[in-house]
Amino acid sequence: MGYDFNILKERISSSLLNLECVEEGEAVDLSFHMTDWLSDLEDLIKFYSTPEGYSDEEVERILLRFLAHVPEHLAAAKKILYGFGVSDTFGIGAVEPTEVDNDKE
Repeated sequence: MGYDFNILKERISSSLLNLECVEEGEAVDLSFHMTDWLSDLEDLIKFYSTPEGYSDEEVERILLRFLAHVPEHLAAAKKILYGFGVSDTFGIGAVEPTEVDNDKE
């Protein structure tokens, strides 16, 4: 796919600034959070397009990279733009800290 990250970041930032949704620093941060993971998305889309072409290990790697990287960026972007974070919509404790999360502190 090949995205031009600079064009995307500028477009996101300028749109939100023009609409007066966020301040300049927030626009820059939000544009980062909405683009930093695009290579993970590309890998996932490639897998979705031809799932039979991937080994079980490759599928796990793609899912792990996507799930380890993308949700935190999206949560941060939502918080910047709307002022509130994500919730546990499905009631499975998805936003509760885990032992792995606690080890980061």
